[in-house]
Amino acid sequence: MDLIAETTEKNILLSGDAEDPGSLTPFEEKHYAPAENGSEIKSPAPIGGALVFGSPIITTQPQAPIRDQFAEYTERNIPEGTIPMKEGARVLTVEGKPVGNVEGVLADPEFDQVTHLLVSNGLIAKERKLVPISWVMSLGEEEVLLRVKKPSVEKLEAMEV
Repeated sequence: MDLIAETTEKNILLSGDAEDPGSLTPFEEKHYAPAENGSEIKSPAPIGGALVFGSPIITTQPQAPIRDQFAEYTERNIPEGTIPMKEGARVLTVEGKPVGNVEGVLADPEFDQVTHLLVSNGLIAKERKLVPISWVMSLGEEEVLLRVKKPSVEKLEAMEV
């Protein structure tokens, strides 16, 4: 939030401190480490299999290809105390009834706090509503659970976006 200088309906202007967006820490980074038992094996680069040297009489034991000795780990660079949420995450009421999908997040820049979720419902003629963050019971990457019932969400005024 401290890198945001200004926001409009269509743009987010970063401050001069942001410099080159390519210099910002990536959201996900892939790492390769020696595989542990039970790890999913991935290859950091296409590598051929092991070679077997020797004659028909004396041979060395073939070893596992190098690619089979490494596991891929994905690390997410998420600031402590925050939760990642995908655009389009499903929004469910306390009874588990769907009321739409997250289309956007509104925040108060003065306090660096989220105030509302912009929730859309419908395929062609989308209806958008601002759901107060105080109505959220839990947030996840793919799903938001509200602490209110569906009639409360239905009573919210539709937003023109």
